[in-house]
Amino acid sequence: MLLGQRRRGARIMIALLGLVFAGLLIGGLDAVDSQRDEYWYMAQFGAGPIVIVADMLNQQLIRSLPESEQYASIGLGHINAIGTLYVALAGLMNIVAVLDVFRDRTGEQPKRRADDRTAKVGEPAQ
Repeated sequence: MLLGQRRRGARIMIALLGLVFAGLLIGGLDAVDSQRDEYWYMAQFGAGPIVIVADMLNQQLIRSLPESEQYASIGLGHINAIGTLYVALAGLMNIVAVLDVFRDRTGEQPKRRADDRTAKVGEPAQ
């Protein structure tokens, strides 16, 4: 969005936030866990501060409970894994979007239709 590509930036932002919130909705707050799933957390960390806040909430609200009560409030099995995967995909997608910003575009020209090149100013393209 800062590069002037507002539409593209908005699409990426909506996709990232959608994946993170869907992952948290599906897998619960336990889908982001830096203590037990540290390799997944490395991928999720790319999604930014929202993942850090979700992990802090997880550690404060769920992991501070006794172990017998933790199992009543965490997602178990495949549902939790799917939520974890969604948030990890959001992090990896954000890393790819950031790397794309730094790509060299000096030789690229915008593509134009043949009609646009031949039409004169003020004349409609045929």
